Order: sequence, then C-alpha cells, then structure tokens
Amino acid sequence: MVVAVSQQQSPISLVNDPLYVGVDVGNDSHVAAFCSRYLQRKHKTFTKYPTMNVANSRLEFEHLVAKMRIYAPLDQCIVIMEKTGHYHLPLLQYLQERGVTVYLLHVQKKPRGQKNDRIDAQRLANTGFAQLELGAQPESPDKELHQVRPATEISIILREATQYYRDLARQIVRDKNQLTAIGDQLFPELSLIFKDINGPSALVFRERFPTPHDMFLASLDELIETRPYNYPSRDALIKLQELAAHSIGLRDQGHVRSLVLQQSLLIKQLRVLLDNEEAVKREITDIVKESREGQILLSLGNFVGCLAAGEIIACIGDIHNFETPGKFKGYTGWIPVEDQSGKSFFGVALSRGGNRILRDAMFLIAMRAVNKKYDGTAWRDLYERLVERQCPYDAKKKRRTGRLRPLSRVAGQIAGMIYQFLKKDAEVVAATPGARPALYNKDVHMAHMKRRR
Repeated sequence: MVVAVSQQQSPISLVNDPLYVGVDVGNDSHVAAFCSRYLQRKHKTFTKYPTMNVANSRLEFEHLVAKMRIYAPLDQCIVIMEKTGHYHLPLLQYLQERGVTVYLLHVQKKPRGQKNDRIDAQRLANTGFAQLELGAQPESPDKELHQVRPATEISIILREATQYYRDLARQIVRDKNQLTAIGDQLFPELSLIFKDINGPSALVFRERFPTPHDMFLASLDELIETRPYNYPSRDALIKLQELAAHSIGLRDQGHVRSLVLQQSLLIKQLRVLLDNEEAVKREITDIVKESREGQILLSLGNFVGCLAAGEIIACIGDIHNFETPGKFKGYTGWIPVEDQSGKSFFGVALSRGGNRILRDAMFLIAMRAVNKKYDGTAWRDLYERLVERQCPYDAKKKRRTGRLRPLSRVAGQIAGMIYQFLKKDAEVVAATPGARPALYNKDVHMAHMKRRR
C-alpha cells in the first residue's frame, strides 16, 4: 500500500512546477482549485482541475496546505483570491504566516444564474496560471493580479483603529440627524437661539427641559444655572422662554412622550460615542507620531493631519505592494484615464478605481494643501497656475470652472511624493536597521518646484 501511494504521488511531487491555487472565498467555507503545467496537461480543460472544500477554520486551512504540498513545495505555491470584504482575511493571514505567496483580484461580476463556487475557483486558478506562468496580459486593470505582502504591525493596528473611528463618526452623524428631526418636532424655534441644536450647550438644555412647556415653566435662575459655558446670554434665555410659550411644536401627549424618550436616550448615547471618538482619535495620533511612516507623512506639512496619515498607513499595508509610483497613484484613485474611441476623444477623467478610503484622504489633503490657511505655498502656487491654464472662465458665474482637474493633479503629485518617501525609507530600513527616517524638507522642495517651472 505504501509503495502504491509513493508511485501515485511521485509523478506530481517530482515535477518542479509552480502550483496555482484559486480560492473562491465564502463566509463559512471556501473552495480551492489547483492548477499547474502538469495538471493542465493531464486535465486539458480548466473545469476539470481538482478542487476541495475548505471550511473557515484553522484545521481546514492546515488540510489545504497539506494538499498543496502534494503538488509542490510551499515556496512554489501561489494562491489567488478575490478581495471580498473581510471574509478572505483569516485565510490570507494564515497563508502568509506559512510563507505562501498570495495574489488578490478585484471581485469579478458574473452574469446572473452563472455563479458556481467550484468553477469560480477553477477560473481563478486558471487566471493565475495565465498571467503569472504564461505572461498573459489582463484585459483591463480590474482583472490584473496584485501580490499582497504581509502588512506591517503599525498598519494592522491603524487599520482597526481608523475603521472603528469611521464607524463611530457615521454613528454620530446618524444620531445627530435623529436628534435634529426630534428637535424640529418638539421645539422648532430652538434653532433661533442655538446655532447648533446638537451642540454641548443645546443638549444640556434639551436633556433637562425636553419640551417647550418644560422650558416655559422653568425659572430664569434655573435656565442660567443650566448653561454650561455661560451660553446663551441672559437676554437670549428670556427670548427662549418667549419662544417656548408660543411654540408650534407637537402637542399630542402620546407622540410627545415617545419623542422625549427617544431624545433622552439618543443624547446619552451621543455623549458616549463622542467620548469614544475622542479616545480613538488620541490613540491614532499617538501611534502615528511614534511610527516612522507617520513622522514622514506629518513632515510634509500641516495639511497632512494625524487622522489622514493614519488612514494612508492603514490602507497601504506595505509600500512594497506597489512596484511603481503609477500603481500607487492608481490605488489612491487619483490617476487620469483617457476616454477615446477611434478618432473621437471625449476627454480625460479620474479613474473610478482605487481604495475609497485612501481616495477620500488624499482629496482632503489636496484641498488643505491649496488652502491659504495651511503652509502649502508650493502646492497652492502649482494649483493656481494650473487653474489659469486649464480652467475656462465663466462670465455668467464670474469665476473659473472645472477646478477638480487641477486639484487632481495636485493630489496625484502629493501621492507620488508620499510613495517616494515611504519607498526610500523602506529601503533604508532594510539596509540599515535603526536609521532615522528621512523627513520632508520644504526648502529643498521649493527649489525643486522652481526648477520645474
């Protein structure tokens, strides 16, 4: 029996061919398909490549690795997966810990009724074989495979922290919108006294005096004692009581009681969320300031804040994931794409691809870089020159239009500069561990910008 198994495995294990493993990722389980030159010659068509089901557990991941070893050593195994939210992350992390090379592919849309996990895995394996083994060029950028290297420890920490910060920010906006809607129903005139009815001072009044009737019955001394920052003024409080006496807010007791309860709970929840948001923001700031990447990004100017720097580091993972500045710019989403058919040229627009979070972060950085409030003189000068050259003057609006195009140029150049600094620093760390990071020098940059004019 032992001899038979050895004879059965020897034709495969002795062939020194790379193994390409396509994995169709699912929530609870995955499907893996295996492809190599030997398997292609044996099965002729990709729909006959061997497959196996892999449950989302460590034991099943070990079975997958053991199966891969039958065909090739792990250092010659290449896994191809689609980037499906967070479902692929546990398997990705396990494979990288075992030294397996992993490539990711954007999720490919399938025609309705043609979704088949087994065939999808076989197609991924065949795609990896075609691009990486045979050198076939992808039809479009969204079908190109991208190797994923293990993210740095700082990147992993910031990825979780920035994601939680964004979740908190979204929840805060939702709660404030609900509180605004409740305020418009209970006491619409409140906005005449408070610029922000969801601000700290307004929330204190809304919590203690939830209805116009409660506000009217309170004494002036009670209202004065309630204000936390001596705001609003005494005269404003008197006017507030006058408005409460003639408010057009809802008077139905059942409806009012329900809204008061919701308002009270939302105010308490909002305070907890704001405290959590501030705590996470402080943690992100501390991590960014202590990291090499963060020090480099913050040195670019005060138009790069700690939150934006944290999101950039979190999204990059490892700068070696990007072979060229162009690929990095494409990942940020700030790269121009021509729209052309035959002799017709429809113009140039921004790519719709890239990482959405990184795209938003770079947009805010570019907006601040060209703003007079921030120390971004070189970038503002570049932006104004591009506006005069590229933006037509609209006599009706009495201003130049189409300013997004020069702004995208600024964002793209800043992204390219970020790539150069981080890539050079990664090479320095690899060659000389412990070396100090090379920071941005404004004078050198200004001299370089003048030479390019």
